[in-house]
Amino acid sequence: MLRMDEQILNVKHRRRPFVAVFFSFISIGLGHIYCGRIAKGFIIAFIGTTILPVISYVIVAGFLQANVEVLKVILILSLIPIVMWIAVIIDSYLIAKKTRPDYELKEYNRWYFYVIFYFLILSSGIKTVLNIKSDLVEAFRVPTFSMYPALEYHDCFLANKKAYKREDPNCGDIIVFVSPENRKEMWIKRVVAVAGDTVEMKNNQLIINGETLKREELYTVTYVGKDPNKNDVNVEGKLFVEKNGEARYEIFLTDKYDSKSFPHNWSDFSKRMVPKNHCFVLGDNRNLSVDSRHCGPIPLSTVKGRAESLYWPAKDWSRFGIIQ
Repeated sequence: MLRMDEQILNVKHRRRPFVAVFFSFISIGLGHIYCGRIAKGFIIAFIGTTILPVISYVIVAGFLQANVEVLKVILILSLIPIVMWIAVIIDSYLIAKKTRPDYELKEYNRWYFYVIFYFLILSSGIKTVLNIKSDLVEAFRVPTFSMYPALEYHDCFLANKKAYKREDPNCGDIIVFVSPENRKEMWIKRVVAVAGDTVEMKNNQLIINGETLKREELYTVTYVGKDPNKNDVNVEGKLFVEKNGEARYEIFLTDKYDSKSFPHNWSDFSKRMVPKNHCFVLGDNRNLSVDSRHCGPIPLSTVKGRAESLYWPAKDWSRFGIIQ
């Protein structure tokens, strides 16, 4: 009779496959620890929190410099974490299914150990994400259409935060920087002049170091979006290609806008010099942008990164990829 009681007690601790699957789903490696494979569980967890982030780093870094061939490699690499996760879940299921019904609980088969392991892996993952965000890349969303046509309202893009670790922004770069009006906000504009340059504008013509930048008219376009006050706008204007040194980019000019929604007229501003450790920025939507014409040159110390890759185009998926 005593042996029967012991057998019933032991059977109650059998490893249930779907519990193992659930544990593997919420924390990689935990399902194996639940099944008594603590060494394998920690190895899997180590891979999940160290090697996989390296793969993620390569994917993100490659995406920032992507061309068609690189994107193909990135697509293959991005499948590795998914395939590994699925394989770990399946493996934990099979191990649990093969475990003897009279499985004896190990010292680590305790709910508090599972909780500790879960938060240990979670904190490692969060730390990795924060390191990537602080050192490599960060995602942003465009709140207005001041950077149209390069970026549209509600576009989501990645900023390369390593771009200016060893060099300063160049003319033509689209940069993300701390707003000079609200330190809790980020602005995105295009660099048109750097330290030592003189900048002025006459009748919407940008003049750098005394020379009027050449531009080529493309066509008339109507844009529907938001102004800086989040009001709906329907603006007709013209697209131009502006050449600034080695950089070429499109700008949007219009004189048809609601002065109540956007009271500033920046078609003219007097000559000024960009001081040391600063840059001068403008919105590509020249008549509907608050930028250095309003707040002055931007300190390089407030620049957080360079906008490079569009990962969620608001309107047209043909724009996905490198920001032109």
